[in-house]
Amino acid sequence: MGHGVRVRATIAATLAFSVALAAGAWFVVDRQRSALTADLETTVRLRADDLGAALAAGELPESVAVPVEDRAFAQIVDGSGEVVRASPNVEGEPVLASFAVPTSGYVAHPVEIGALSDTAFTVVGRQVRSGPSVLSLYVGASLEPVDESVRELGTTLAIGAPLLLLMVAALTWVVVGRALRPVDEAAARERRFVADASHEMRSPLTGMRAQLEVDLAHPETADWQATEREVLDETLRLQRLVDDLLVLARAEAPVDRPQRELVDLDDLVLKGVRRLRVRGKVRIDAGAVHPVQVVADPDALTRVVHNLLDNAERHGRGEVVVTVQENGSHVEVTVTDDGPGVPAERRESIFERFFRSDDARSRDRGGAGLGLAIAQQIVTAHGGTLTLEPTHAGARFVVRLPS
Repeated sequence: MGHGVRVRATIAATLAFSVALAAGAWFVVDRQRSALTADLETTVRLRADDLGAALAAGELPESVAVPVEDRAFAQIVDGSGEVVRASPNVEGEPVLASFAVPTSGYVAHPVEIGALSDTAFTVVGRQVRSGPSVLSLYVGASLEPVDESVRELGTTLAIGAPLLLLMVAALTWVVVGRALRPVDEAAARERRFVADASHEMRSPLTGMRAQLEVDLAHPETADWQATEREVLDETLRLQRLVDDLLVLARAEAPVDRPQRELVDLDDLVLKGVRRLRVRGKVRIDAGAVHPVQVVADPDALTRVVHNLLDNAERHGRGEVVVTVQENGSHVEVTVTDDGPGVPAERRESIFERFFRSDDARSRDRGGAGLGLAIAQQIVTAHGGTLTLEPTHAGARFVVRLPS
């Protein structure tokens, strides 16, 4: 799914950028042509002003010079339409620009002049009164320099645009990939979670079904009381698993913050200690449990304490040490067992859902592997941390909560 989204996002971004780039390139080329044409027209008008000033003074020049004869021309036309003076490159030519000129001001038109060039000219026309005569003045310049500049700009854009598109595509691919990586990882975790949950729930159901089918097939040898006890045990284990899954689902759901209150953390921990002492499987050292209060959800913290103590009882060989103390801006709860501990390479996995250490894989000793995941989820929701810290023997879990 993530790969398909990444491909579609890259294609969409590239197409959108290509449209924007094409529109931008057209705009730039159009503005470049307009600006160069305006500059050329200004140059032609200035030359026309010079000639107009001379004519207005009553002088008819013997020759009309233009700056670049192969790319410019000038003609002076009398009232009958005859050319009376012209630049050397168009001498003997008829009137090259036939459009009417205003009695005042200027007019400019693009004109094709095949006698000079295949490229159009921008021609400025104006009337000038020279003594008793009214003369029309036409001054033009080739648009070839404009076309050359526009072609060069277009070539540059044509070469640069594909490179920019490749850069945008590559950048989008990388950025979308990084953005989707957490989503892909989350999706993979959810798929693994569903698969593990299905397996964990299928196991007790399969056991119960098998036992019942055997007893029904051979009722004469069936021990129904033993079967009922086994089915009840599997049902209770299945119920605990469902309860744990619901806790995880609620902890991860985007709901309002649960009601929190001032909790005597030491009392809550000591209740959990008494619960383990009643079972009598391990010795509990709670001599370092000091009075501490935190603002928290008491039911959620009770589950954290129970999960940590149950985990220590399951893995400890004979003793579990519990401490509660205030440490600066936070409070600490530690639960240490004297069991085999957790190898360094597996410490990152200890809080994953359905994780069980090698010595806890049997159904009677190990749980479903959700206790530590639930505890960490709850502690994190309270703004704290739950970590497994190195110790010389066994395992030492540390809960830190804001005080």
